[in-house]
Amino acid sequence: MMKRMSPSRPIDYRLGTYYAITTAILMAVQAPLSTLAARTLSPLDFMAITQFALLFSIPFLIMRADSRRDFIAIVLGVGNWPKLAMIFLVGVTGLGMSDVGLSSAHPIIAAAVLNLTHFGRP
Repeated sequence: MMKRMSPSRPIDYRLGTYYAITTAILMAVQAPLSTLAARTLSPLDFMAITQFALLFSIPFLIMRADSRRDFIAIVLGVGNWPKLAMIFLVGVTGLGMSDVGLSSAHPIIAAAVLNLTHFGRP
């Protein structure tokens, strides 16, 4: 259920502006840091770190009460477990195939491919 804003109150865009600026800064430093990490880490270590970062971002995604409720309903719904297991298996298979495919690639190529898989663009 979506909460509607009161039409009498003006919308405050400051918080969204701060989020947008922060996101732009983080995306600007992401490529150089990914390249540095790809040069110093093995492809499997690099992928593991990015996956742990995604895992640790879950608390930020479920900060709102309605997001928590939906997340809990998905995870605790026994009917969803086969679907979640399939998503997990597809993800693990993709990681394994990436490790095999990128194990002998140049670190810059590995970073570029991993960036493309996460963001869909160079």
